[in-house]
Amino acid sequence: MLSHLDFETLLVTLAMARVLQSLGLVFVWKLHQNYRPARDWAIGSALIAAGTLGIATSNVMTDDIATSVTFVSVMAILFGALIFNSGILRASAIPQRIWLGCGIALISTLLFGWFSYVDPSAGNRMAVFGAAMMLFDLYTAARLLAVKRQALSAMLRVIGVILLIDAASFPLRITSVYLSGNIIPEFSIGSSLAVIFATIATAGVLMMTLALTALTSLIDLTERQKLQEQLNRSERYVRAILESASDVAIIAAERDLLITVFNTGAERML
Repeated sequence: MLSHLDFETLLVTLAMARVLQSLGLVFVWKLHQNYRPARDWAIGSALIAAGTLGIATSNVMTDDIATSVTFVSVMAILFGALIFNSGILRASAIPQRIWLGCGIALISTLLFGWFSYVDPSAGNRMAVFGAAMMLFDLYTAARLLAVKRQALSAMLRVIGVILLIDAASFPLRITSVYLSGNIIPEFSIGSSLAVIFATIATAGVLMMTLALTALTSLIDLTERQKLQEQLNRSERYVRAILESASDVAIIAAERDLLITVFNTGAERML
């Protein structure tokens, strides 16, 4: 029952949701291999899934190994989130400053390492990690919600709202980690806080996967419509040229002698 869930169980649940998201987006990438945002989503979600699994399993390791695994996992999550959100902005044709995101991820990783090895502090580690993740989500959400007069603006706003909810839930997640660790060993996060944490985190991951899949389908449909419009325009242009050449007979036929082009000049020859 949810009332008896411990923090490790919730972490594993979130990790499994991240793995499912990664598998789903890898499948989207396979279907659209030339679509760069799908590649970013697949790589980013895979890094986040690996990092979440690392954190979820670090409790069964020795302290030294757990510290190193957590550090590497957090680094994977930070850069995975950067790549993931970069793919969202790329799909929206929004200019992005990837170098700024890389700088934030690198500084956050270094600070997390400092508070892990040099000046150990669980609270500071969680604050650094949470602030970086919230910054990534809030920046991406703000750029998406600012998009106007675009065919995909409605779907982009949906994704922006999901990112806002995810960012808003981060203080809850950080509080859960802080209270359920060694800081307050007797604290049990098995009540309503656990239910809220599991529901928001898992639902957010699944909703984002569905939204990105829908966005890819809409973009694919939009691109096909543009190509069809260009083809129709080219056909009308060629037809207009053929019809205007009334003093010249232009006839085209397939190999089986099926006539496909017969302009006004050819008709006058009859």
